[in-house]
Amino acid sequence: KMKSENIFIQIYFVAGNHEYWTSSFEEANEILKGFAVKFSFFHFLQDFKPTALFDYSFVEGSMERVLLFGDTSWFQYKVDYILGFPMWSDFEEISGFSKMYEERKIFLYSQAEKVLNDDFYKDYKKVLITHHAPIRQFCLYGGHGSTYDHYYYDSKFADLVMNQKYKPDFWFYGHTHIEIEEELDSIQVRSYPRGYPSDRKSGKMDVCASHYGKVVNV
Repeated sequence: KMKSENIFIQIYFVAGNHEYWTSSFEEANEILKGFAVKFSFFHFLQDFKPTALFDYSFVEGSMERVLLFGDTSWFQYKVDYILGFPMWSDFEEISGFSKMYEERKIFLYSQAEKVLNDDFYKDYKKVLITHHAPIRQFCLYGGHGSTYDHYYYDSKFADLVMNQKYKPDFWFYGHTHIEIEEELDSIQVRSYPRGYPSDRKSGKMDVCASHYGKVVNV
Protein backbone atom coordinates (compact mmCIF):
# COMPACT_ATOMS: atom_id res chain seq x y z
CA LYS A 1 0.00 0.00 0.00
CA MET A 2 1.02 3.58 -0.42
CA LYS A 3 2.07 4.91 2.94
CA SER A 4 2.87 8.39 4.21
CA GLU A 5 3.65 9.24 7.82
CA ASN A 6 2.11 5.94 8.98
CA ILE A 7 -1.20 6.76 7.29
CA PHE A 8 -2.33 4.33 4.64
CA ILE A 9 -3.53 6.22 1.56
CA GLN A 10 -6.40 4.85 -0.47
CA ILE A 11 -7.33 6.20 -3.91
CA TYR A 12 -11.01 6.27 -4.87
CA PHE A 13 -11.09 7.01 -8.56
CA VAL A 14 -13.92 8.20 -10.82
CA ALA A 15 -13.13 8.20 -14.54
CA GLY A 16 -13.36 11.48 -16.41
CA ASN A 17 -14.44 11.72 -20.02
CA HIS A 18 -10.80 11.94 -21.16
CA GLU A 19 -10.03 8.52 -19.67
CA TYR A 20 -12.18 7.09 -22.50
CA TRP A 21 -10.71 9.15 -25.35
CA THR A 22 -9.02 7.23 -28.21
CA SER A 23 -10.55 4.07 -26.72
CA SER A 24 -13.97 2.62 -26.02
CA PHE A 25 -16.04 2.56 -22.87
CA GLU A 26 -15.45 -1.17 -22.40
CA GLU A 27 -11.70 -1.07 -23.05
CA ALA A 28 -11.00 1.82 -20.68
CA ASN A 29 -13.12 0.27 -17.92
CA GLU A 30 -11.24 -3.02 -18.19
CA ILE A 31 -7.92 -1.20 -17.77
CA LEU A 32 -9.19 0.65 -14.69
CA LYS A 33 -10.63 -2.54 -13.20
CA GLY A 34 -7.25 -4.16 -13.80
CA PHE A 35 -5.56 -1.41 -11.80
CA ALA A 36 -7.98 -2.08 -8.94
CA VAL A 37 -7.07 -5.78 -8.97
CA LYS A 38 -3.33 -5.15 -9.18
CA PHE A 39 -3.10 -2.31 -6.64
CA SER A 40 -4.92 -2.77 -3.34
CA PHE A 41 -4.97 0.98 -2.65
CA PHE A 42 -6.76 1.80 -5.93
CA HIS A 43 -10.57 1.65 -6.02
CA PHE A 44 -12.52 2.30 -9.22
CA LEU A 45 -15.89 3.94 -8.44
CA GLN A 46 -18.46 3.05 -11.09
CA ASP A 47 -22.21 2.47 -11.50
CA PHE A 48 -22.91 4.19 -8.14
CA LYS A 49 -22.12 0.90 -6.44
CA PRO A 50 -21.39 1.25 -2.70
CA THR A 51 -17.66 0.73 -3.19
CA ALA A 52 -16.33 1.81 0.20
CA LEU A 53 -17.89 1.38 3.63
CA PHE A 54 -15.92 2.61 6.62
CA ASP A 55 -16.46 2.42 10.37
CA TYR A 56 -14.34 5.07 12.06
CA SER A 57 -13.94 5.42 15.82
CA PHE A 58 -12.61 8.92 16.42
CA VAL A 59 -13.76 8.99 20.02
CA GLU A 60 -13.84 6.00 22.35
CA GLY A 61 -17.30 4.48 22.34
CA SER A 62 -18.43 6.29 19.16
CA MET A 63 -18.62 5.13 15.58
CA GLU A 64 -18.69 7.11 12.33
CA ARG A 65 -19.92 5.25 9.27
CA VAL A 66 -19.06 6.50 5.80
CA LEU A 67 -20.26 5.30 2.38
CA LEU A 68 -18.50 6.23 -0.88
CA PHE A 69 -20.14 5.74 -4.25
CA GLY A 70 -19.81 7.32 -7.67
CA ASP A 71 -19.59 7.28 -11.44
CA THR A 72 -18.56 9.57 -14.30
CA SER A 73 -22.33 10.35 -14.59
CA TRP A 74 -21.99 12.01 -18.01
CA PHE A 75 -24.37 14.73 -19.23
CA GLN A 76 -28.13 14.85 -19.59
CA TYR A 77 -28.76 16.67 -22.85
CA LYS A 78 -27.26 16.04 -26.24
CA VAL A 79 -27.22 19.34 -28.15
CA ASP A 80 -27.61 18.35 -31.79
CA TYR A 81 -24.69 19.55 -33.89
CA ILE A 82 -26.98 19.44 -36.96
CA LEU A 83 -28.72 22.54 -35.55
CA GLY A 84 -25.55 24.55 -35.87
CA PHE A 85 -23.54 23.37 -32.86
CA PRO A 86 -20.21 21.64 -33.36
CA MET A 87 -20.14 17.98 -32.42
CA TRP A 88 -19.03 17.56 -28.79
CA SER A 89 -15.60 15.96 -28.71
CA ASP A 90 -16.67 12.91 -26.66
CA PHE A 91 -18.79 11.71 -29.58
CA GLU A 92 -15.75 11.80 -31.85
CA GLU A 93 -13.04 10.62 -29.45
CA ILE A 94 -14.80 7.69 -27.73
CA SER A 95 -15.60 4.64 -29.85
CA GLY A 96 -19.31 3.76 -29.80
CA PHE A 97 -20.08 6.64 -27.47
CA SER A 98 -23.47 7.65 -28.93
CA LYS A 99 -25.08 4.27 -28.22
CA MET A 100 -23.39 3.89 -24.82
CA TYR A 101 -24.41 7.38 -23.72
CA GLU A 102 -28.14 6.83 -24.31
CA GLU A 103 -28.22 3.47 -22.52
CA ARG A 104 -25.98 4.50 -19.66
CA LYS A 105 -28.01 7.47 -18.46
CA ILE A 106 -31.09 5.28 -17.91
CA PHE A 107 -29.02 2.66 -16.10
CA LEU A 108 -27.29 5.19 -13.84
CA TYR A 109 -30.56 6.80 -12.77
CA SER A 110 -31.87 3.43 -11.57
CA GLN A 111 -28.61 2.63 -9.77
CA ALA A 112 -28.54 5.95 -7.90
CA GLU A 113 -32.15 5.48 -6.80
CA LYS A 114 -31.32 2.05 -5.34
CA VAL A 115 -28.47 3.33 -3.18
CA LEU A 116 -30.26 6.47 -1.96
CA ASN A 117 -33.40 4.58 -0.95
CA ASP A 118 -31.71 1.65 0.78
CA ASP A 119 -32.40 1.68 4.53
CA PHE A 120 -29.16 -0.23 5.11
CA TYR A 121 -27.22 3.01 4.49
CA LYS A 122 -29.48 5.40 6.38
CA ASP A 123 -27.01 5.87 9.26
CA TYR A 124 -23.98 6.29 7.02
CA LYS A 125 -22.52 9.59 5.96
CA LYS A 126 -22.81 9.38 2.20
CA VAL A 127 -20.14 10.76 -0.14
CA LEU A 128 -21.06 10.93 -3.82
CA ILE A 129 -18.28 11.43 -6.39
CA THR A 130 -18.95 12.22 -10.05
CA HIS A 131 -16.96 13.74 -12.87
CA HIS A 132 -19.75 15.90 -14.28
CA ALA A 133 -21.34 18.71 -12.28
CA PRO A 134 -24.59 18.34 -10.29
CA ILE A 135 -26.35 21.33 -11.87
CA ARG A 136 -25.76 23.75 -14.74
CA GLN A 137 -25.48 26.71 -12.37
CA PHE A 138 -22.10 25.45 -11.16
CA CYS A 139 -20.86 25.40 -14.77
CA LEU A 140 -21.46 29.13 -15.12
CA TYR A 141 -19.09 30.28 -12.37
CA GLY A 142 -15.94 31.99 -13.53
CA GLY A 143 -17.23 32.51 -17.07
CA HIS A 144 -15.93 29.09 -18.06
CA GLY A 145 -16.86 27.86 -21.53
CA SER A 146 -19.84 28.83 -23.66
CA THR A 147 -23.56 28.27 -23.14
CA TYR A 148 -23.25 25.34 -25.51
CA ASP A 149 -20.42 23.81 -23.45
CA HIS A 150 -22.43 23.95 -20.25
CA TYR A 151 -24.88 21.34 -21.50
CA TYR A 152 -21.97 18.90 -21.57
CA TYR A 153 -20.68 19.77 -18.10
CA ASP A 154 -24.06 19.32 -16.37
CA SER A 155 -25.12 15.80 -15.33
CA LYS A 156 -28.60 16.95 -14.20
CA PHE A 157 -28.31 14.30 -11.48
CA ALA A 158 -29.16 16.81 -8.75
CA ASP A 159 -32.84 16.66 -9.74
CA LEU A 160 -32.89 12.94 -9.04
CA VAL A 161 -30.56 12.89 -6.01
CA MET A 162 -32.41 15.58 -4.05
CA ASN A 163 -35.71 13.71 -4.33
CA GLN A 164 -34.62 10.40 -2.85
CA LYS A 165 -35.20 9.06 0.66
CA TYR A 166 -31.58 9.64 1.72
CA LYS A 167 -29.41 12.38 0.22
CA PRO A 168 -25.61 12.47 0.09
CA ASP A 169 -23.88 14.54 2.74
CA PHE A 170 -21.09 15.46 0.33
CA TRP A 171 -20.91 15.63 -3.46
CA PHE A 172 -17.47 15.98 -5.09
CA TYR A 173 -17.09 16.52 -8.83
CA GLY A 174 -14.69 17.85 -11.50
CA HIS A 175 -14.88 18.42 -15.29
CA THR A 176 -15.60 22.18 -15.25
CA HIS A 177 -12.16 23.30 -14.00
CA ILE A 178 -13.96 25.67 -11.63
CA GLU A 179 -13.42 25.75 -7.87
CA ILE A 180 -16.70 25.30 -5.97
CA GLU A 181 -17.62 25.26 -2.28
CA GLU A 182 -21.41 25.40 -2.18
CA GLU A 183 -24.42 23.91 -0.41
CA LEU A 184 -27.18 22.35 -2.50
CA ASP A 185 -30.29 21.50 -0.48
CA SER A 186 -28.14 20.52 2.56
CA ILE A 187 -25.60 18.65 0.36
CA GLN A 188 -22.07 20.02 0.68
CA VAL A 189 -20.79 20.36 -2.90
CA ARG A 190 -17.07 20.63 -3.56
CA SER A 191 -14.84 20.86 -6.63
CA TYR A 192 -11.08 21.45 -6.32
CA PRO A 193 -9.65 21.25 -9.85
CA ARG A 194 -6.04 21.23 -10.94
CA GLY A 195 -6.91 22.08 -14.55
CA TYR A 196 -4.83 21.54 -17.65
CA PRO A 197 -1.10 22.35 -17.54
CA SER A 198 -1.88 25.19 -19.97
CA ASP A 199 -4.43 26.61 -17.49
CA ARG A 200 -1.84 26.75 -14.76
CA LYS A 201 0.88 28.22 -16.98
CA SER A 202 -1.44 31.03 -18.06
CA GLY A 203 -2.26 31.89 -14.44
CA LYS A 204 -5.91 31.08 -15.08
CA MET A 205 -5.99 28.54 -12.28
CA ASP A 206 -3.47 29.81 -9.74
CA VAL A 207 -6.05 29.20 -7.00
CA CYS A 208 -5.90 25.47 -7.69
CA ALA A 209 -2.33 25.22 -6.47
CA SER A 210 -3.48 25.93 -2.94
CA HIS A 211 -5.86 22.95 -3.10
CA TYR A 212 -3.34 20.32 -4.14
CA GLY A 213 -3.63 17.68 -1.44
CA LYS A 214 -6.75 19.37 -0.04
CA VAL A 215 -8.19 17.60 3.00
CA VAL A 216 -11.95 17.70 3.56
CA ASN A 217 -13.41 16.33 6.79
CA VAL A 218 -16.62 14.43 6.18
